[in-house]
Amino acid sequence: MTVTSCPLAAWLHLRVPFRVPSAQEDAIVGPFPDVVLYADSDKLTETEGLIDVHAHPNPDYDPEARPRKRRRRGPTLEHPSLDLYGGEEGLLVRTALIRSDKYRDRKPPVVQGAHDIARMCRHLTHSPNEYMVSISLNAANEVLAIHEAGVGPAGHVAFTVQQILKVAFLTSAVSMAMVHNHPSGDPRPSADDIRTTRAVAEGGGCLGISIIDHIIVARRGFYAFAHAIPRGDLLETPRDTRKFTPWPDES
Repeated sequence: MTVTSCPLAAWLHLRVPFRVPSAQEDAIVGPFPDVVLYADSDKLTETEGLIDVHAHPNPDYDPEARPRKRRRRGPTLEHPSLDLYGGEEGLLVRTALIRSDKYRDRKPPVVQGAHDIARMCRHLTHSPNEYMVSISLNAANEVLAIHEAGVGPAGHVAFTVQQILKVAFLTSAVSMAMVHNHPSGDPRPSADDIRTTRAVAEGGGCLGISIIDHIIVARRGFYAFAHAIPRGDLLETPRDTRKFTPWPDES
């Protein structure tokens, strides 16, 4: 597992209608003005019929109607300094997170401990590839989003700290758990795993996101950093890197 040092990872930018969703829709306005969370996929792939992003949000907007467009040239503004983004407002983008429509009516799971997180990602123990996954949580420890931040061959998955934290940041998560798998079957952490845990914990602290655990899943069981560190502070080094928890049906 390798954490690469590079500039901030590019965000997923999608053009979506700028309006306040009705109560019957899954799309909800996110914590920032350019974010829409959990919109249906069919709403996010349509790029025609968009109203101007600077128009006032209107719940009664008719997507079939002719979209309003701001004139880029002509006597529409009193002074050149008032041109939005120097007349390049067409480059303004919005950010969206997409999840499956089949999850529409399901209540999000609640994480009560390392066992819940490990069970959620146990399927990764059957993969020949190595995955890095982030699980974003709200104040009630309900899962807001699961994000596969990186995937690669065994022992060579590459990612940045920004990639791990970006979905937790966009969902305004209070806390987050990291999970990755060891295709070798041995869940005990390596020196790289320990360095990665500390780096992500430092980055989360800068954003106000608590990293509650880093769990390694493998065929023999799972290893939870929070169990091996005093007070669960992931900035510290685990006392015991050899003791792991077998899966319940194998103990």
